[in-house]
Amino acid sequence: MFIALGQSALRERVIAFGLTLIITVSSLLNLAVVMGVVPPKGVPMPFISYGGSSLLASFICVGLLLNLSRTGKAEED
Repeated sequence: MFIALGQSALRERVIAFGLTLIITVSSLLNLAVVMGVVPPKGVPMPFISYGGSSLLASFICVGLLLNLSRTGKAEED
């Protein structure tokens, strides 16, 4: 969320917020399944579960967030 708030352009704020939301919602949904609150949906845990496509998507999201954090700080200076 700090990366999203640090962006000057609205487009980058929305992108950073969306990427953060993807990772957060998937981890909260997996946590709810483990606790038995919701029925199993097959959503893997980000960065931990065994699966190539989920791990790749999580790393892409984090890579884009890191890129946005570098460009956001450069615009502020």
